[in-house]
Amino acid sequence: MATNLQSSTQETLREHFGNNLEITDLETLSGGCINDAARLETTEGPFFVKWSRDPRAYQQFRTEKLALE
Repeated sequence: MATNLQSSTQETLREHFGNNLEITDLETLSGGCINDAARLETTEGPFFVKWSRDPRAYQQFRTEKLALE
């Protein structure tokens, strides 16, 4: 995960979990062929993060989220 992406991810997580959240470890994950993914360790616990540079990904992620609820 590029430094600027890590920084923006940390800022987004802070909006939801508080300004003290820090990313302490990051492990990129393999297995997906469409999007990138990583496991983040933070001071608030672990997170799974998925991202894409494709502008159509927003709708794909939103549909996936709804299916998981």
